Amino acid sequence: MFAYYPVATATNGIVPSENGLGAFTFTAAPAVGSQVDFMVSDVKNDMIYDDTNKGIVDLLFHHTLCQVNVQTKLDQNVSGINVTVGSVQFNGVSTSGTFTPTYDPTTHKTKIDATDWSSVGTEKDIPFVIPTPVTVTADGWSTFGDGNTLLVVPQTLVAGSDLITVKYYINGIENTATVKLPADTTWEPGKKYSYNITIHLFYSSEDPESDKYKVQFTAGVVDWV
Repeated sequence: MFAYYPVATATNGIVPSENGLGAFTFTAAPAVGSQVDFMVSDVKNDMIYDDTNKGIVDLLFHHTLCQVNVQTKLDQNVSGINVTVGSVQFNGVSTSGTFTPTYDPTTHKTKIDATDWSSVGTEKDIPFVIPTPVTVTADGWSTFGDGNTLLVVPQTLVAGSDLITVKYYINGIENTATVKLPADTTWEPGKKYSYNITIHLFYSSEDPESDKYKVQFTAGVVDWV
């Protein structure tokens, strides 16, 4: 059985096979706020009504997609300098694929990993919606609202790709930085990937053209709960 959340979403992008079993084709919505959490359940075989279950079937669902988000901070606070982030965009993210769940024949539990996805493609640039520029300081990580989390198909990203573009302002002056992926990375189902971007304000006085306002990032991975 499959499910998705939120149920109020007009188009969920999920197309099951004709008999309702086997493979599902999926296309993520292009707008972050319209994306859904696509889930599949463990298998329940030969369920019949009895005095124990009272007709109730407990189903455990599993996430088939991965979550991706961004947070930023400064390397240091500097008096008289105000930094805000106006936009964040993920570049060339695959938004469609075919998901074919596999099941353990003994436990009937769903086994989900990145290999269950095939025909992954339809690369798109996906922006976060930031109505008002977000102030960034060195005091803690700044995020971009609850709705700014990508829900996308698991996929492999190639080192050196321009993964994230950040538009930020220093005392009102616009700057744009593109963050390259430092190593090959596989986004796996049921995982949450948080990309932490640090904005470095200063550069060498001996070489004023080097690394001006450079942007660096690290990535963390946790289970999606």
